[in-house]
Amino acid sequence: MDGKTLTLRFWGGVCNTYSVSAKETSDKVTLDLKSEPKHPGRACILIAKQLERKVTLKEPLDGRKVVDGSTGETVPLRK
Repeated sequence: MDGKTLTLRFWGGVCNTYSVSAKETSDKVTLDLKSEPKHPGRACILIAKQLERKVTLKEPLDGRKVVDGSTGETVPLRK
């Protein structure tokens, strides 16, 4: 493994599609999760499921902290 792929695990609604992007600096990687409704304007059941999205970094993580772009909080890393 080259340390360039991050897997983001989160709970999300079943009626949305999700994408993740990363902004990299020398000391941190900021992740932004975006969601879009699959069928705008249609009713949706309020059920969440655990989802996973991967993002490929330009450089290996190599000790940089990972930050939630919406809260500014550090994301705990799990292997």
